[in-house]
Amino acid sequence: LLQFLKQFILFFLISLCCVVCIIRISTFLMYRNINQSLAALIDTTETAIEQRDFNQRIPASKITEFNVIAMRFNTLLDEIQLWQQDIVQENSHLEYRALHDALTELPNRAYFNQRLKQLCNTNSPSIPFALLYIDNNRFKAINDTHGHHVGDLVLQTMAMRLKNTLRMNDFIARIGGDEFAVILQNVSTSYQALSVAKHLIEVSQEPLIYAGQEIYFGFSIGIALSKDSQNMQELIQHADQ
Repeated sequence: LLQFLKQFILFFLISLCCVVCIIRISTFLMYRNINQSLAALIDTTETAIEQRDFNQRIPASKITEFNVIAMRFNTLLDEIQLWQQDIVQENSHLEYRALHDALTELPNRAYFNQRLKQLCNTNSPSIPFALLYIDNNRFKAINDTHGHHVGDLVLQTMAMRLKNTLRMNDFIARIGGDEFAVILQNVSTSYQALSVAKHLIEVSQEPLIYAGQEIYFGFSIGIALSKDSQNMQELIQHADQ
């Protein structure tokens, strides 16, 4: 009986030690898995908040409960990402509309002033440019004779012809009514500016055909060189004159 009790106690102690070891190992693994899941959740949340990066997703966890939380959180991130994309697109659309003319799709006066101000503030003698002011000579007569719809069509045609005649790095804007402005990059002499102006005038020689009628229009162009003006207002005044 004593021998049996000794063996039983020994077996019990060994079993108890094994159970304790198993519990400790299981607890350690569970604790590590919980820490890993929490760390992934915290890292993803901090990245989304601090960097506004909603492309992050919480990885799958070995713990079922955390997988449910991760799935819900990832679904929330999906919705936030979609909202962010919509907001970015809407802001881009609003910014474009704020800086472009609705009729001709050219930059408007605000965009023109912004671009010209930037050039005047950063301009140096090594980077000259010319400013052209363009008026349609017969716009009022066209509006009175054919109506505002045809007048709008003339402005659209005028904008397209002018833009297609200019170089890629030149800037053209509709600054109001039948007035357009062009910034010619790397133009330092009146001869260069006059040459471009003549080409622009030539594109108005072909009449616009509307309802079987030939509608003629022409341009008047004022030219000012950046090197001859002290500031943006003076440059605009010279071109307008």
